[in-house]
Amino acid sequence: MADLLDQLALVDWLPEETLFSLASRLHHFWGMPLARQTCSALFMHPQQGSQHDLPSRLATFVSQTNGRYGTVVELARARTLLSYYLPFKTEQEVEAAVASMAASNVAHLKLRLGILTSRFRAHHPLKACPHCIQEDVERHGWSYWHLPHQFPGVWVCLKHMCRLHVSSLKATGVGRFHWVLPRQSGLRMMGGQDDLVAVDPDDAALGLARLITDITTRVKQGGCATNVLSQVYRARLAELGWMRAGASLRWPEISESYCGYVRALVGCSDVPEDMQDQGRVVIQLGRMLRSARSGTHPLRHHLIIHWLFKDFAAFADAVRRHSGRATFASDEERMSKASSKCGLEFDVRQRLLRELLSTDGYTLTGAARTIGIDVATAMAWAAKMGISVSGFRRPKKLKHDQRLQALVMLRHGSEKSEVAKAVGVSTQTVTRLLLTEVGLHEEWRNAKLLLQRDRCRATWSSLVANYGSAGAKILRAMEPAVFAWLYRNDRDWLSANKPLVNRKPGGERRVDWDSRDRTLSQDVRVVADRLGQSRPGELIKLWQVYQELPELKAKLSALDRLPLTRKVLEDLISTRRKMAANSLV
Repeated sequence: MADLLDQLALVDWLPEETLFSLASRLHHFWGMPLARQTCSALFMHPQQGSQHDLPSRLATFVSQTNGRYGTVVELARARTLLSYYLPFKTEQEVEAAVASMAASNVAHLKLRLGILTSRFRAHHPLKACPHCIQEDVERHGWSYWHLPHQFPGVWVCLKHMCRLHVSSLKATGVGRFHWVLPRQSGLRMMGGQDDLVAVDPDDAALGLARLITDITTRVKQGGCATNVLSQVYRARLAELGWMRAGASLRWPEISESYCGYVRALVGCSDVPEDMQDQGRVVIQLGRMLRSARSGTHPLRHHLIIHWLFKDFAAFADAVRRHSGRATFASDEERMSKASSKCGLEFDVRQRLLRELLSTDGYTLTGAARTIGIDVATAMAWAAKMGISVSGFRRPKKLKHDQRLQALVMLRHGSEKSEVAKAVGVSTQTVTRLLLTEVGLHEEWRNAKLLLQRDRCRATWSSLVANYGSAGAKILRAMEPAVFAWLYRNDRDWLSANKPLVNRKPGGERRVDWDSRDRTLSQDVRVVADRLGQSRPGELIKLWQVYQELPELKAKLSALDRLPLTRKVLEDLISTRRKMAANSLV
């Protein structure tokens, strides 16, 4: 493996390339017969790190490649799909996402980013432009995955003005741990078309792709704050004459216009079908206009922005008028900021610090000087690694009695500002104590978690006791932050303390299963026929069907509500059995 890693200088970044694409090129360059061998070399694990959208173990990748391809923060923000979410996320939210990607577990990252609860697809299919593939091979000797092509809502190549093709790998679990590069034979057009489709300059999908790319690359992190966006949207609706004198909205005109806009987005498979239903659109837009909503998928904002403003320039001007601050920055400014924010816990120099402190003759001060960091930083790193730094405390900053009082308060979960005020020191001194006392920071976080849990449980129990008959949806709306915290951190208790409501029969059905069944069963027939024509005489497997039709996989657990789809699949399976039996005769 060491010999392979020595060859990293021979493979460098290509323009707009994703981290997954770079790792895939290294896999092919090395000629590895198995995907897990490349994954182990780069990520020190046979599978983790192979995600094509939001990969894990970035800290290990940086360490294994000696930082040649950038820091953890640079990789996460500029070479993965996290860049797509930056304009709509706060610094704290992004730091938490980077921390997840640096570590070995990104299981809940898509939930925290608002992807799983958005009603948009969460599988992020790999996409490529056939013209780009040909040009990349001629110019660079490689085909590779371009990051802007992977953004949700982007289904048009802005360079060649043609629709993107989608890969059937990675998105549905097929080849989920493989390292793949785009190739013509492995891509297909959405809707089953095989020819290249040129895009008209006025095509709505082209305009949406251009807007999404502009926002992602030109808006500062957090620049699209949801409270500002709601004001911008309402102001624009007023300009368009869709607001009455009393500030109420003209929903019939608004919903008709929005549904017409969504229907014009030909080829954008990310957009759910229910966004063409005027009744549901009123509810969805109402939520976006009434107040700031955290965890909303950026594509929901992108659609509204493109519908109302058409292009980035008009939107940027509206945001400047309402926010009164610089919201948009160049790529160089964003990358400079990302580089300066590299978190300490991801720095590969921590390993060197541990090795030096375990070597005779090295003091903490000497080790810090050797690595090129200050002593305070070395103390914090050492404490995090479980190495005692008691010999380097500064008594003049925090006397013995003050320190004992501060330790007691912190171990009970008190806020740092409260501790600082109680013992008569600065908040910075309390922070230093947290970071340099072995195990204290973890104890403090656990204590705060228990306090927060008790507060949320008490609030929810009070709501259930007083308003339980209103139902869980109403209670959730009354205390959304409490519900969200319990759902993420104390779900078993929340499930055991749901309000009991006697529902009357005959209520309105939330999902039109009959319509969904008819559409899905027809789509399955079309895919099965296409597979049968392309593979005459071969058995058609179920995974091949949902590889071509990703939305089918999510419905397999609900086939009791989809009898037509079940019948089509059963017929397909029966046909497979008959073909297999005939082949044995």
